[in-house]
Amino acid sequence: MASLRRIIVTSITSFLLFSSVAAWPFDNEQPEKQTILGPDSDCLNISNFTPDWFLQNTKQSFRREFIDKAIFYTRGAGERARKLACSDPTKYVTIWDIWPTELYDSSNNASNKLRCIHNSKDTQRKFYENMSSAYAQTARSHAYVMHTLSDFASPPMEGIWGRIELDVLTQRTDISELWKQSDDQSLKETIEILSKPARHVLVSAMGRVEELWGKAKGDDQKLRGRSLEAEESASCSLWDSKIMEDLDALF
Repeated sequence: MASLRRIIVTSITSFLLFSSVAAWPFDNEQPEKQTILGPDSDCLNISNFTPDWFLQNTKQSFRREFIDKAIFYTRGAGERARKLACSDPTKYVTIWDIWPTELYDSSNNASNKLRCIHNSKDTQRKFYENMSSAYAQTARSHAYVMHTLSDFASPPMEGIWGRIELDVLTQRTDISELWKQSDDQSLKETIEILSKPARHVLVSAMGRVEELWGKAKGDDQKLRGRSLEAEESASCSLWDSKIMEDLDALF
């Protein structure tokens, strides 16, 4: 009988641990007498942060399609792209506006469950690749892509834009044209996307995004006590220039 009880308790404990990781990772209350397994034992695993997870965990007011609004960029153009979006949030949006700011915390504090992800180049790159895939899936109709003036004629394609975002825009959204521009706004060009999957494939892909949004949590869990207004405007004042310079190099 004692063995049976141990099996039941173990099964319930395993289920609860799995459930807490599959949901929003920051909501978990730590027990008062937590067993210390090692310096990195409480770090979140990169496998939690799939494109689907990112789609389900946006800030609520950004849980929607971005028709003619989404700005993408390549190496060196990130600061200008963010400034453009912050200058007119009703017209533009960037990847940095969509998610709660604690996702970008790279501090080595023991309380920061993302430190292991952000302090490894490989896992940090995968984290932002999956976030970028999710972001690209929200773009509709037309999208902007910004390059530095020196890269305008031949943009770098080895980063996240060339490897992840462009493919998602082409294969999983109804984006028909890219509005290409230089970071100083002196050069502009419209690029038509000619190679697209069948319409029903696109409809299915875009419909799945809406299904994921339908399963998303509410702001009371997401914003963790902050006002919606404070969180919505946080991205325009958040960024440390050195940190963003390093992150922009991924794109």
